[in-house]
Amino acid sequence: MKFKNLIILAFCALFLGSCAKSLSPKAPLVKNFDIAKFSGGWYEIARMKGGGDLQNTAYECFIDKNSTINLLKTAKTSSGKIENEQHVLEFAGDKSVGLLYQKGLISDSLYRVAQNSKVVKALTTAAQNGKRVTAVVELLARFDEQSNINWGKKMQDSGINVVFGHEKLKIHSKLIYIATKQGNISCIASGNLHEGTAELYTDLMLMTAHEGICADVVRVFDFIERPFLTTKFKELLVAPNELRGKLYQLINREIRLARSGRKGLIRLKLNHIVDERMVQKLYEACQAGVQVELCLRGNCSLVPEVPGYSEGLYINAIISRYLEHTRIYIFGNDGAPRYFVGSTDWMPRNLDKRVEVMTPVYDPDIQRELDLIVEAGLADTSQGYYTREGVVHARREELPPGTEPYNSQQVLYQYYSDRQAKEHE
Repeated sequence: MKFKNLIILAFCALFLGSCAKSLSPKAPLVKNFDIAKFSGGWYEIARMKGGGDLQNTAYECFIDKNSTINLLKTAKTSSGKIENEQHVLEFAGDKSVGLLYQKGLISDSLYRVAQNSKVVKALTTAAQNGKRVTAVVELLARFDEQSNINWGKKMQDSGINVVFGHEKLKIHSKLIYIATKQGNISCIASGNLHEGTAELYTDLMLMTAHEGICADVVRVFDFIERPFLTTKFKELLVAPNELRGKLYQLINREIRLARSGRKGLIRLKLNHIVDERMVQKLYEACQAGVQVELCLRGNCSLVPEVPGYSEGLYINAIISRYLEHTRIYIFGNDGAPRYFVGSTDWMPRNLDKRVEVMTPVYDPDIQRELDLIVEAGLADTSQGYYTREGVVHARREELPPGTEPYNSQQVLYQYYSDRQAKEHE
């Protein structure tokens, strides 16, 4: 019994702390380990600090016909919800000491899939090389429905676990999760993993190893596979679960700051703002003295510069060579700005009827880059537009004679081209 206890404790060190990392130095290795003896049912008898709130955890370890080591995990949370997971294991080094790790894991959320998708081909290759790959494919992606269906079937045939979107809960998030022996990586994007749109859209993708964000991304994939279950997120803003409420909290803080005499600031770069409740919330912020600056591409239900109602509201809409598709939220937060990027516009369908994800951005260098992008968009006088009394005005038409229009897309394109060239010197 002592021998088995040692094994299961070492095992928990691998799987209950987001996996794929080295063993705790306190967990001793087993000598003369025999995987056949290890197979069967196990019950967790102890949990290392930070292992979560799971209870009544049980494991079933078995070796399939392909000699793959599988681990089935069943547990109950403190709220009573049953959690089920399946892991594929490999030996790390000498098999005789019983050091196991979770085999490479890749999860990907695909909203639009190109006709000749290199992304799908890479996922297929990973699955064929023994990686455990899950792909979430949205069947109701406008203009790409048939392509997504075809690729979904091909991925299934290659051994990928394909999860199709729910008919009543459209999946619009753009997510990647990769688990490795070196650590876990997540990507949260505003753009689709689609070669065609990558050439035509302006988009952002955050790649991060932040443990809290990675853990939340896993929860998003779990939620997608088992929709409509109550799921809490610690780092991410996720629709339809909590995103609207957390946005209210962020806006309310700026309102309180402004009413107390300090600076309130909200900067947003979005496609559309038409959700009635969010529109009213931004008007409330304006009336409290919050500086609200919007860089948009499409529909907007707010009217700027209405005396006593929307003073301090500035809007610039950009329609240029590349389709503006980036979503960036910036909240002043009393001099310690909070930054978010992701997939969500402020429309009822995005906030209440779709799976959408916004991630916080903590890195100061990336924060400065987001400021650059938003400020460039707000300053655009080449392709920038605004409305006044129901009439659309082009900002370039109001420039003083001899003033060169400022084209944000050209400026940003040159910035990234120069940076790329410098990195390759």
